[in-house]
Amino acid sequence: MIWPDDFIDKVLCGDCLTVMKEIPDNSIDLVVTDPPYDYLWFEQDSGGQGGGVYKNSPVMEQIRERELFSFNPHTIIPLLYQKLRRINMYIFANVTLLPDLFELAKQQEAHFDILVMQKPGSPPANNGHYYPDMEYIAFLKKGATFNTRLKPNTMYSKLFTRLRRTHKYHPTQKPLDLVRRYILVSSNEGDIILDPFLGSGTTAVAAKQLGRRYIGIGIVEDYCSIARDRLRQYEMALR
Repeated sequence: MIWPDDFIDKVLCGDCLTVMKEIPDNSIDLVVTDPPYDYLWFEQDSGGQGGGVYKNSPVMEQIRERELFSFNPHTIIPLLYQKLRRINMYIFANVTLLPDLFELAKQQEAHFDILVMQKPGSPPANNGHYYPDMEYIAFLKKGATFNTRLKPNTMYSKLFTRLRRTHKYHPTQKPLDLVRRYILVSSNEGDIILDPFLGSGTTAVAAKQLGRRYIGIGIVEDYCSIARDRLRQYEMALR
């Protein structure tokens, strides 16, 4: 593969650790990604409120075979640091990952913040636990901030409320509006946005909509195909 023609504005199917080694250092402007931590099954419930039947699908079989249920930040984050022009990334995470991400930011003397996405339709609490209705996003940044005067203050709220389920393409699909917000806040037009765990392509679609370039990496071919289809649909809608 040859940089940049084989990478920019492409969905690449493969192991992100292998693919990213081919990306030159100091070439990426922003990372927005949702790594496969604590992968959950979403099965259709009797009332039709679930996210669809994923448990026994061919895609889930591929994920099981490749053991994609864990994310080791100590392997991935240092490699992302090398590829970024400066540390600038949003990492979706559960609460158990946050200490590791904080430590990795501290080692680089980078700014660390925790953003929150509130999710709908959480199950009732039991055994004294609170509702599992929050998902966390670690924001790691080093260097100058983007000019906030040109953007609405609401874009800088740490809380994003997801009003409905968004599992049309992927069991852990994130809201397009939220990913768009992060890209708008932390990049400029023409910047290169990297998502090493692309899933169904939400980061790539958001980047394209906002006039950014993208590199999307996914390891499951079915989802790479879905991501490419979503991008083609967006391009066709512009004609």
